[in-house]
Amino acid sequence: MTHGHVAAVAYTTAAALMMLLLPLLLLVTPPVDAVFSDACRPGGLYCEAGGALSSQAGRFASRWLSVKGPCSVWRSAASWRSAATSAFDPQSLKADIKTSLEVDIVRGLVGQEHVTHEIVNAVLFKVQNPDTPCILHFAGDHGVGKTKAAKAVSRALSLHRTTRYKFTMPDAGDALLLISGTAYEGMPADQLRQYLVKSIVDHIKVHPFGVVLIDEADKLPLDAVRVLTPLIKSVEYPEHPGVSLSRAVVILTSDFGEQGRTRGKSSEQVRAEVVAAMATAWPGVSLLDVRTFPFLPFSKQSALQLAEVLVRGTTCRDRRVQRVQFLETLPASIVQALDASRDIEMRNGRAIVQFVESIVDNRLATYFASAGSDVTVEVTVKVDPVTGKFRLNVKPTTMTKDAVGALANVEL
Repeated sequence: MTHGHVAAVAYTTAAALMMLLLPLLLLVTPPVDAVFSDACRPGGLYCEAGGALSSQAGRFASRWLSVKGPCSVWRSAASWRSAATSAFDPQSLKADIKTSLEVDIVRGLVGQEHVTHEIVNAVLFKVQNPDTPCILHFAGDHGVGKTKAAKAVSRALSLHRTTRYKFTMPDAGDALLLISGTAYEGMPADQLRQYLVKSIVDHIKVHPFGVVLIDEADKLPLDAVRVLTPLIKSVEYPEHPGVSLSRAVVILTSDFGEQGRTRGKSSEQVRAEVVAAMATAWPGVSLLDVRTFPFLPFSKQSALQLAEVLVRGTTCRDRRVQRVQFLETLPASIVQALDASRDIEMRNGRAIVQFVESIVDNRLATYFASAGSDVTVEVTVKVDPVTGKFRLNVKPTTMTKDAVGALANVEL
């Protein structure tokens, strides 16, 4: 018998065995049909969707999905750019910056795929050309990811990442200076100038490649607009010669699309309206160097995607959660619950974030307050088929000696 014949016989035998064993394999398949290991990526609230969901879709009418931790955000936060490093050098960190932006923005910003690559390319161009001004304007409806995108840029350009609380994910990093457009109404002009100029100059001295975020730029009083104009023009403040503003990334956000004004319009239509409105809000200021990125309202598909990503991201937001499980129909149940109040239509992703926080994060906070911070758990999120209420089943996996058995398998 030739080698070819032997191979053919072996292949046929193996195929026959697989056909015989397949029914048995299906019988012992566990109720969790898709396991997403290490589902989240560095720094972002919105975690990577992963390929297992789409490749397995349709296998069962209502599959249980499972996300296993610990999320890699914790490894990233712990090892992110050595604390011994005293200066941020964008050239030596280009690969890090690119990876962070692609994870947090390209794969992590739900519903804004039409601008994600443009934003990343603009920031990477700035990294390659640090003295070229980079002024970005994220404009659109409430709760569609504008501030989240700005924080993602800051995370990528930060020397150190920090966590707000011991068990929560890293926030915006140390490179961000936030200027709120609604915080200075009624402040005397000279006091306003002194405060803003000092804040900006002090920040840029420490973080010359940092991010200055002007949030709700359309709501700034005119006195504040005048003070911030050198940032837009990338020129020095006369009282601080030698402190260059050109190396910072300046990001403006605005709610020009609030109350549904952008619904049904293309991104180019939104962009044109935003540019015209900004010229009115910042009169006499040349905005030729400002790149406008229109953020569009959420579609139903975006809402479903975000609901799923947020539930799966529980292992990212709290490292004590080792696994989260839920039926694949859960995102539709969340969106349906919000549809009744028109919350998604009026507030977009913000409504979904707050709803998931109410049914998952807030209940977990209550649980950990009783069980202690050293407990690790597995979580199952489900909907009561009779009442339609959302339930959280919490099963401890490790506990301190003092808490053993105290809160085993609790439903909240």
